[in-house]
Amino acid sequence: MSATDELARAEAYFLNDAPVTSRDKIVTGREVLTRGGLKPPSDYRLILAAAGQAQLVELDAEIDLRDHVDPRFYALQSDRVFSFTVDEIDQVWGSDTINVNRLVNLIAMPPDRELVLERAGEPDIVLSSGGTLSLADKAVEHLRTRPKAPHEFIEVTVFTTSGTFPEEGALRVPPVTVVKQVLARAAAKLGLTDTTDWVVTVGGRDVNPDRTFTQNGLTGRVELEWGPREGGGGA
Repeated sequence: MSATDELARAEAYFLNDAPVTSRDKIVTGREVLTRGGLKPPSDYRLILAAAGQAQLVELDAEIDLRDHVDPRFYALQSDRVFSFTVDEIDQVWGSDTINVNRLVNLIAMPPDRELVLERAGEPDIVLSSGGTLSLADKAVEHLRTRPKAPHEFIEVTVFTTSGTFPEEGALRVPPVTVVKQVLARAAAKLGLTDTTDWVVTVGGRDVNPDRTFTQNGLTGRVELEWGPREGGGGA
């Protein structure tokens, strides 16, 4: 058999987004790591993303590459695994944070849907492209996907010296929402007690908190900078 024929009969997968060709149809987690130059294998957690689910692969577990379409492996140097759910499907990751874009790829989310983070007693948070989701020091994260909302909504993040609201992603509100209503949510979440002399700006431009986002000429993705006036007091 020629080298060309062997290549045509080979199986393929991705390891940390790099394409790999394997002559073996069945591989173990240890073999995937070793062939990728990740040694010792026991220092790594190997995640297989296939069919919309991210699963932990044990070192000696066998994976039949023929059972998956474009299987993707991710190797993370870690001694822990963090669990969460997306649309009630169990997922795992080998780090306490995960990039939202990476998460979208893990679950093979269609481009016409968006990721939403749900927490009891808090408004839903739309996870933004390029953002980071924390999986540590919390109960299991519950995420769901839903069709993207029409563009008439505003996605808002509030930045203060005491923290960011929401911590991940953005709060989605109608454009007729009064800005101070979002600021009040941020103050309650961040424990801000005295914001009397604070001002809110977007891109260095003053925003009137008593007006709606539309009245302030704000559309799409909005980042509110909120803090005390220069020389003023804080919370």
